Amino acid sequence: MYVGYLDGLPIATAVAKLGPDAKFCHLRISPEMRDQHLGELLFSLMTMDVRNTARSVHFTLPESVWEQEREFFASFGFSKVEKAGLQYRLFEEELFCRTPYSVVWDAVLEKLPKLDHIYQIGGYQVKPDVVLSLKPVYAQLILTGRKTVEVRRRFNRKWAGKRAVLYASRPLGALIGEALIADVVSGTPSAIWNEYGKAIGCSIREYENYVTGATEISALILGEILPYISPIPLMQVSHLIKRDVRAPQSYCSVEDSNSWGKAVAIAAMLHGVSHRIQTDHEGTLSHGTNL
Repeated sequence: MYVGYLDGLPIATAVAKLGPDAKFCHLRISPEMRDQHLGELLFSLMTMDVRNTARSVHFTLPESVWEQEREFFASFGFSKVEKAGLQYRLFEEELFCRTPYSVVWDAVLEKLPKLDHIYQIGGYQVKPDVVLSLKPVYAQLILTGRKTVEVRRRFNRKWAGKRAVLYASRPLGALIGEALIADVVSGTPSAIWNEYGKAIGCSIREYENYVTGATEISALILGEILPYISPIPLMQVSHLIKRDVRAPQSYCSVEDSNSWGKAVAIAAMLHGVSHRIQTDHEGTLSHGTNL
């Protein structure tokens, strides 16, 4: 069950029933919060929630709701209805709608670019700006707070102030969390070490081996570290979005890579499906405890 809150008051609810023929039992949004794409987000999260068992998805609804929201349901692949076997209402016909899960999932993937700039899920950005590739040992040091500066031989200062999704390279090969690139400082290798050596998380010998031959390098000052609940293998993400997601050697822009844009959105959704959703006055979704 999902519950959305605005200033402490519930404004959206949704319920999904798991199984081979999954059922979306309930979706309600308060009138003042409609046209905010909350319905699309909750529908997408329910679709993610039932992914491991569902071969199809169905629901029933009053005829008036179908007529009013036909375009919304059609955008998720629900284009046909029939009279439901059970009629709950005295003066209005109850309708039944079903479609294959693969159709609903494909529709969700198409909606991710629109949703990515609007919400966070479980505190995670649906679309960070850049992907940073890290060796697993350094990735772990970042997540535990023992490494707050990442060194790159080349890095554009335009990423200062942007959020990054952290990718731990093989043998882990997984997305592990997010961080804010608070600043990007350039300087000679010796100057960077003198200023940030204790925060870089490696020995002087390892550092010198990395910067050999460079006259100027960049220090990425990291903050607001947000580990994922558990690592998300890149192979799993590739399977979910139905395309190969290639790991960057150093870093890559999310905006310039359609595959990575969907990959990081899926990562955020994976952390949102098992939690209650809360939304604050800025339209940010975060997680609470399970209901």
